[in-house]
Amino acid sequence: MLARKEFITDICETTIAPLSEKDVAFLQAMSKDTKESAIQNICTRLNVNFSYVQRYKTRLSQAGIIIQKRRGFVEFAVSYLKEYLQEDGSS
Repeated sequence: MLARKEFITDICETTIAPLSEKDVAFLQAMSKDTKESAIQNICTRLNVNFSYVQRYKTRLSQAGIIIQKRRGFVEFAVSYLKEYLQEDGSS
């Protein structure tokens, strides 16, 4: 349990810290899904269009925070980041 807490502090908080508010909103929208997130669901949750979501998907993907394993779906690339967002919001 202590190792997980240290990981969250060291990795998850460090990962989130430099991100914009909109980047974090994208990740929070993703965190509502059980596994991978459909881009369309993220659009709906954020109440934005596809091109808007595409911009943030590209930014977060290039940063190594999310990955796209198949067309139209993304998932977290950073271990425990989804759980961190679910538990702590974006703190």
